[in-house]
Amino acid sequence: MSTLFFTVLLVLVALDLGTASIVKREATSGTVCDSKVLIAVCPEGQTIQVESASYGAGDACGDTSGKECSSDVTDKYSGLCGGKKFCGTLVAISSLGDPCDGAEVVKQLDVTYQCA
Repeated sequence: MSTLFFTVLLVLVALDLGTASIVKREATSGTVCDSKVLIAVCPEGQTIQVESASYGAGDACGDTSGKECSSDVTDKYSGLCGGKKFCGTLVAISSLGDPCDGAEVVKQLDVTYQCA
């Protein structure tokens, strides 16, 4: 079976479970809430080129703590997804670190990438 088939199957399973957010290949930026899966896909012949990524507290995912804490995770995210055609990444403290020093805040990943 082809790689495309398994890629589509993975996306469909993640969406069915309600755990995935897709940053569409037409878009260059998106926000994904903690404990969700970021799926980035580029067209054939192009790969993900990460421009920026920030992880921390944010109101897009419902944080109401008012705490301001985030860190630049561009290098980490580039290491996980840069140069790939497809990338599915769990947004979590375990892979991105805790920029809020254990504070009870709802975290999010803001990422900007291009397909080139």
